[in-house]
Amino acid sequence: MRFALSGVAATLLHVTTASTLIAWDLASPMLANGVAFITATGCSYLLNTLWSFSSRLHRKNLARLRTPPKNSSTESSEA
Repeated sequence: MRFALSGVAATLLHVTTASTLIAWDLASPMLANGVAFITATGCSYLLNTLWSFSSRLHRKNLARLRTPPKNSSTESSEA
């Protein structure tokens, strides 16, 4: 239940952030959606880590969240 509520909260934050930025002419729709996505992702990570999973924040996990993986096993190789 906590996981679902965290998702709903992050979604509401995304919609509210994007709508506000667009309505007040502070950003284009594309930029507003990007800012809202980043904001909601951070909110979701914090809510799920601290509340849903009752875990602590670790720098290693935060670094992994903000950087793409170096090697992906799903990449297709050219023959």
